[in-house]
Amino acid sequence: MKRFIAIISLFLCLACADEEPTASDLIDYIPRKSSVIIKTPDLEKLLSQTKSHELLKQFKTTKYGQKLNSYGALLANFSSEQESLITFTQLGRDDFEISFISKQVPKPFLADSSKFSVQKLNATTPAITKVTVAKESFYTIRINNIFIASSSQLLLENSIREKETFYREDKSFIKAYNASSSKTIASILIKGNETGNLWSTVFPKAQKNPFKNAFSWIQADLNLDKSDLKYNGVVIVKDSTQQHLELLKNINPQVNKVAQITPLSARGATSLTYDSWQTFKNNLANFKKIDPSKFSIPKEELLTTFNEISLITMEDTQAIVATSLDPELTQLELSSEQEQVSTFRQVPFYQLEDNNINNAFTKAFSTILSLPKVKYYCILDNFYLFAGSQNTLEAIVANYQNKAVFAASKSYQNLASQLSKSSSLLLISNTSQIPFNTMIVEKEAKKVKAISLDNYPFAALQLVQDNGFMHLQAIINKNKSISQAGTVVQIASTKLDNDILMTPKLVKNHRTKGMDIVLQDQANQLYLLSNNGKILWKKQLESPIIGEIQQIDMYRNGRLQLVFNTASTFYILDRNGKEVAPFPIKFKNTITQPLAIFDYEKNRNYRFLITQTDQVTMYDKTAKKVSGFGFTKAKSEIILPPKHLRIDTKDYITIAESSGVLNILNRVGESRINVTDPINFGHSNITKEETKFVTYDTNGSKISINASGKVSTTATEYGTGTTITANNKTNTCIRENNLYINAKKITIPYGSYTAPTINTIKGKSYISFTNTESNKVYLYDNSGNSLDNFPVYGTTPSSVGHLERNKGLGLVTQGDARTVLLYKIK
Repeated sequence: MKRFIAIISLFLCLACADEEPTASDLIDYIPRKSSVIIKTPDLEKLLSQTKSHELLKQFKTTKYGQKLNSYGALLANFSSEQESLITFTQLGRDDFEISFISKQVPKPFLADSSKFSVQKLNATTPAITKVTVAKESFYTIRINNIFIASSSQLLLENSIREKETFYREDKSFIKAYNASSSKTIASILIKGNETGNLWSTVFPKAQKNPFKNAFSWIQADLNLDKSDLKYNGVVIVKDSTQQHLELLKNINPQVNKVAQITPLSARGATSLTYDSWQTFKNNLANFKKIDPSKFSIPKEELLTTFNEISLITMEDTQAIVATSLDPELTQLELSSEQEQVSTFRQVPFYQLEDNNINNAFTKAFSTILSLPKVKYYCILDNFYLFAGSQNTLEAIVANYQNKAVFAASKSYQNLASQLSKSSSLLLISNTSQIPFNTMIVEKEAKKVKAISLDNYPFAALQLVQDNGFMHLQAIINKNKSISQAGTVVQIASTKLDNDILMTPKLVKNHRTKGMDIVLQDQANQLYLLSNNGKILWKKQLESPIIGEIQQIDMYRNGRLQLVFNTASTFYILDRNGKEVAPFPIKFKNTITQPLAIFDYEKNRNYRFLITQTDQVTMYDKTAKKVSGFGFTKAKSEIILPPKHLRIDTKDYITIAESSGVLNILNRVGESRINVTDPINFGHSNITKEETKFVTYDTNGSKISINASGKVSTTATEYGTGTTITANNKTNTCIRENNLYINAKKITIPYGSYTAPTINTIKGKSYISFTNTESNKVYLYDNSGNSLDNFPVYGTTPSSVGHLERNKGLGLVTQGDARTVLLYKIK
């Protein structure tokens, strides 16, 4: 009770005042080194909204989330319904202190006064009061009828020693301070010359600070609803300073088109526009303190043909995109730089002959944009792409042609609808691709990476020059009722040492529960690639792999191995490409069919069947022959891989011969069903349909064998020469311009197609095939519906699966002879 009375007395004393200060008096007590100042008319409401905000809540476990929570706990001790200031001041390298400044003595929250202790410190006049709440301390003082509370005693002592006039005399600050709206819940002011310390503290590993020496002050009104974050305000730049946003002075903003060419897999893009090259050049000369009449830039005639210069940042590379006002004139200025070095998807790539263009970009734009060195360029409509490697150009061209760009995304369209169409400077960020590991320490990066930003896919910051003011908008908004299903993005293009022999296939990664990519080149090197296209390892084999690579869990511990055979060797490899003892097994006679793997009871007690013309040999996982398997030799050549099927509670092994004999055996290799008639086998394997065995003959007819061995033939529309792909639930084939999926017939463009492949993911089948004339990959579900935004570019059969655990599908195919293409389907 005594503590309660003491606290009430303290605040009553502080409340006594001879005169009421004006709002502007508050700025005299802002600590000089404050980097961020928040102005709010209702502290309690601001704290309530930030605490309940859907996006901000996700960051509460991070270092600065915890720091802000502790500051929120301090501020929660006050309830001010008049204008107040909250300031953040850096006192040490990683130490920000908070101050609260109000013209009204705030009412303390005293729901549990037993947690409060109050101590008056008499070392200063007026005295500073130390308040401890639940082991957290803060300091308060009353100076000239202004109430100040701070997490730092030092900041209050500085306030006592001298009344600051620094901010009152800073005309840029006053201009920014007065620009704030009285209707907003908070207005944020950021001091330009303190952003260096602020940036390096929050992002200690980041190499570049995009805001360094950029402006004097930023003022932004905060629009804080339950999910979105929006800022609207102004950027103040002092005339005749080395603040580089001064380069945009007197330049009218232009329509930003960079989103039309930025791949959805990119980390982001920055766009600079100008309506008058000459004005921009004069601003640059003045900025560099050079007489404009003596200031020259290489390739200046080329730069006059552009009105937008953009930087696209990918995962490990960058590209410059220049938007042309007059492509014919741009082409004329590039006439000396037209040495064609290659073609990609009918787009010529040119090599730059000299360094003049690099010099031009650097001299003209490096003050605002950190542009890379470039060596190649290509043209896409009005866009001129410059990059240091052809791979970078290929990635952008591929996504542009696939319409997998920011502007085609409904999420981005939702964001862009809240921005001005024209801006002087535009920064767009793909939140899923922000490289936190290169910006903050590893421990914090892991925390941030664990935060789901799926509902906040894009963020943007826009500056619009207008009559001496530079307007600012910054937005990160939630995708409200916008489905992104079907968006297809090329996320990797990986070039191998040699031409590809075995088309790429997705295989499970037992560590990530996602997928990796396996394939073989024509030098018989086996590759494993990650789900972002990076080569993890390669292993030299003696000859091509027969059939597909399969996976087993040999040790029953969840770790998967790669299993396959060549014409002479049976391999089992671990995920690192190392041979698993006692394998491999080498054979003198040629292996003629892909490896067959049986797991009768689904208990990982594997049996492996090796086929050599008309012979089969069964091995166990210790590489020993299984002596109890009685079927070792057929009467003619075995033409399909042996297959294990379970119907009801019985196991069956099917072995098809070139003579038309279908052997249906039990587990020990004895005949279980005697098939009555020979079958003219096509290329389709044996599957089951209810209690029957099913395959298709060379005429495309459906062949069914019942439990007594009777053979029935049913005519289909498939026809002679077609390859029917089937599993236990789905059958599909292509004949002329017709795609058949079970009973459904779908018209597709005429062309030459690969045989359809079936991938089953979580009980749903996906059918893919490729038009080898137009180089288009098609993807359908088992209901016969084409997936959105297909076809995409590709030259070979594809493989489909979840690249990441329980996330959207991915598709891998081949580009040119040596290139693996990886797509992500959202």
